[in-house]
Amino acid sequence: MFGIFFILAAHEHYSIDVFIAFYITSRMFLYYHSLANNRALQQRDSFRTKIWFPMFSYFEAHIDGIVPNEYSNPLAAGKLIKLAKSLFVFVRFISDKCLEIL
Repeated sequence: MFGIFFILAAHEHYSIDVFIAFYITSRMFLYYHSLANNRALQQRDSFRTKIWFPMFSYFEAHIDGIVPNEYSNPLAAGKLIKLAKSLFVFVRFISDKCLEIL
């Protein structure tokens, strides 16, 4: 909802197309996640699911059950240190190549 305000405040879109896009996007999100979390609708022979969401069968083909709500911190300390080291090596490599050219 916060993004909708800024799109409308920037005067780049008409109000109606922003609201229609929000409605369609929110319904698709709700329908897809309802299907993904409902075991009865995940059956492979569900004709109704294949008609309304043909890509659902493809995206959820190798999932054996409901995906658990487990989260991890993408910015863990070990990963940040490794990223900083590789970035430092890269910058040093680029600066050495630039000095060779000069």
